[in-house]
Amino acid sequence: MKKIFRNIVGAVMSGLAIVACSPEDFSGANEMGLPSIDNYEAKVTVDQESNVATFEIVCTDGSVAEGVYPIWTINTGSETKSTVNGFKTKKVVVAGTYSYTFQVGNRNGISDGVKSGTFTINTTRYDFLPTIEKLTGGSSKEWRVYSATKGHLGCGEGHNNPAGWWSAGPEEKASEGMYDDRVIFTKTDAASAGAYSYSAGEDGNTFLNAGVTLFPGNPGADWSYPCVGLNGAQTDAAFTLDYNADRDEVGIVLPAKTLFPYLADDVQFNQSATYWITDLTDKVMTLVLDLDGISWQVILINGENEAQEEGFDPDKVNWCGVNDAENLAIPFNTAGSFTFWWATWGWANGGDGSQNPIFSYDNGVYSITTVSGGEAAWQGQCSIPDVAINIEEGQTYDISFKVDASESYENLIFKVCETDNDDNILINKEGIKLKKGENVVRYAKVFAEKTVENEGSKEVVLGSFTSGKLIFDVGNRPEGLTLKFSDFIIQKHNPK
Repeated sequence: MKKIFRNIVGAVMSGLAIVACSPEDFSGANEMGLPSIDNYEAKVTVDQESNVATFEIVCTDGSVAEGVYPIWTINTGSETKSTVNGFKTKKVVVAGTYSYTFQVGNRNGISDGVKSGTFTINTTRYDFLPTIEKLTGGSSKEWRVYSATKGHLGCGEGHNNPAGWWSAGPEEKASEGMYDDRVIFTKTDAASAGAYSYSAGEDGNTFLNAGVTLFPGNPGADWSYPCVGLNGAQTDAAFTLDYNADRDEVGIVLPAKTLFPYLADDVQFNQSATYWITDLTDKVMTLVLDLDGISWQVILINGENEAQEEGFDPDKVNWCGVNDAENLAIPFNTAGSFTFWWATWGWANGGDGSQNPIFSYDNGVYSITTVSGGEAAWQGQCSIPDVAINIEEGQTYDISFKVDASESYENLIFKVCETDNDDNILINKEGIKLKKGENVVRYAKVFAEKTVENEGSKEVVLGSFTSGKLIFDVGNRPEGLTLKFSDFIIQKHNPK
C-alpha cells in the first residue's frame, strides 16, 4: 500500500511540474492550478512572401511553454479561433494591421487574463478592383433582392448547395418586408473596402427568420419587423472585402449589427458577417452566408427594372469530356435510336409514322432529315425515352450538346425529364436558335423542378429522378432540314 501511495504522489507532482515555464519555477500556476497569463507572451512571425502568419506562445523569459496550450482569437477580416501552438493562418490577402488575443489553458482550466497584440501584412496579393467596380459601378450602385427569379432566397446544408433544402419561388415572399429593401455599395479610396448603406424601404421592415430572438414580436415563425435603431442596429457601415483562395471567392464583410434584407439568426447580426460572392455580373449578384450547420443564399439585382437572367458564359464552367465518368448523359450518347411522334396539321396524323424523318445513327451522332413541314410545337418529337440517370434534388447541373444544322432553324425545343412524369423536369428550353453548321448549346446551374397537386392547386417543388428521357422537338419545321445531334453532357455544376 505505501508503494502504491508513493507512486500516486509522484504522478501528481509530475503533472504539476509541467504547468510552469521551467521544472524549478512554479510561478506559472496560481492557487487553483490555473496558468497565469502574465507568464506567457505571443510570438508572431509573418512570411511576407506568402502572407501567412504563425502564432506561438512562449514563456516571458523566451523559453518553451510546456504543459499549457493557447486559445487564439485572430481577426483578419473574419474571426479565426485555434488552440494550436504554432497555428498558421490561411493566406491573408489584404495588406494591413490585424489584431489577435490569446489566453492560456492547462488541464486545470483557462487563465483569467487575456493578452492582445497586432501583426502586419505588408502586401495585398489579390486584385479586388474588378469586384469593387461591379459592386459600385465605379461610384455608387443600388441593389435589391431579385424577387423575380427562383432561388433569390434559399438555404441548404453547406456552401456548395446553399439552396438545396429550400428555394423561394418568384415573388414568394411578396408579403414580407424584404422586396422594398435596398442596399447601396459606394466606392472609396480603399483598394478592398467601401461604404455600405441599407434602407428598409417604405414599410420600414426587415425580414427575419423565426430563429432571430433579438427583436420583439417574434411569433414563432418568420416575420417582418422595424429593426432600424433597435439593439444598436445600424444602416450605414464600412464594408471590407475578403478572399478565400481555396474557393477563389471574394466575400463582402459587414460589421456586427449591420442590417441586411434578411436576417437568418442572431449570429448574423451580433457578429461580423461575410457574404461570399459566388456569382457576380454588372447586373446580378449571388451571395452565400455560411452559418453553423446551414448556408443561406440571397440573389440581388440592381437597376429600376427587373432584368432577364443573363446569357450563360461557357468559360465559367469546367466541362467534362463526353466519355468521362462525370458525364451523366453517356447513356443518351450510346442509346443509338430515337422514338418519333411526328405530325403535320392534325395531331392525330402522327400516329402512323408517315411523317417521321429519315433517321440514322453512327458513333454517337443522331441524324434526322425532315420529309414534311410542320405547323406547331411538339409535332416533331424525337425521344430517347428511358435511360438510367441520377438527378438529385436541389443539385445543380451543367448541360451541353451539339447540333449540326443544314440551314438556320429557330424553333428547336430541348427537354430532359423523368421517364414516366413529363412534369418532373430538369430542363425545358423552347425557341433555341440554330445557325447553319455546328452549334454548341450550353446551360449552367440548372436544377430539376416538379409540378405537383397541393390542396387543389398546382405547386412547383424541387424534383429528382433516377430514370430520364431526352426529347428534341422539331415541330415547326421546314421540309428537307437535316439536324445532327451529338455530344450530350450532363454534369454536376462545376464552376471554374
